[in-house]
Amino acid sequence: MQNSQDLIFNLKNFFTERSFNKAVVGLSGGIDSAVTLALGVKALGAENVTGLILPEKGVSSSESETLAKKVADQANSAKSEFLA
Repeated sequence: MQNSQDLIFNLKNFFTERSFNKAVVGLSGGIDSAVTLALGVKALGAENVTGLILPEKGVSSSESETLAKKVADQANSAKSEFLA
């Protein structure tokens, strides 16, 4: 199992080898998307990662939306929100 430093190193190399320098991460408010955002920010820098919040009326809870916004704020990444 890889540690976080290995994941960050490999993620940064993946982007560098493909001449990518920015990423968009879908944020659900759950742990998976929070960890993905954190790793992306560590690898690429907060200015290069955007958290994308896509709440769906009738499906997404207001708590999930609030948590997704908090995750983006804490990571200092840009965030965009689109209403479905």
